[in-house]
Amino acid sequence: MKQTLISAAIVAAVEAASSKCMYCRRMDKNAGFLVSYSYCNQTDECLKDAWNYLNRECADDWRKGTSYELDYCTPDEISCPEFVSTTEKYQKYFNNTWSLASGGQCLVKIDATAGIARVIFDNTSYLGIEYPGAQIGDVITFEKGKNEI
Repeated sequence: MKQTLISAAIVAAVEAASSKCMYCRRMDKNAGFLVSYSYCNQTDECLKDAWNYLNRECADDWRKGTSYELDYCTPDEISCPEFVSTTEKYQKYFNNTWSLASGGQCLVKIDATAGIARVIFDNTSYLGIEYPGAQIGDVITFEKGKNEI
């Protein structure tokens, strides 16, 4: 019985989201020209400028955080708020604040079928946006259709 419980705990730990992997990926994406963040899957460790640590071993090699796809870090899927735009909402500001647990990701659904939708993800240094060309603080415009970020 104990062996079964231990096996289940190990499997759960392996399948759990790695917030360090996600952190490393986000930090490397936002790093400047002279800084890089590398991740070691074996030790689940993120290191700033890993090239500077010659004796820091990693069996599967230190890889730049940006070389990992988000799914590789196995984030937990969490439900997010949705936004439906209409012409009545034009020139009005709607604020929606929510918390996203460490190691989690969510898809924000934006419905622009009835009118242009503009969204801003702002006032955070802990989140990243997976949308081409968008960064925290940018106004993201959707002309039509149902969209996800």
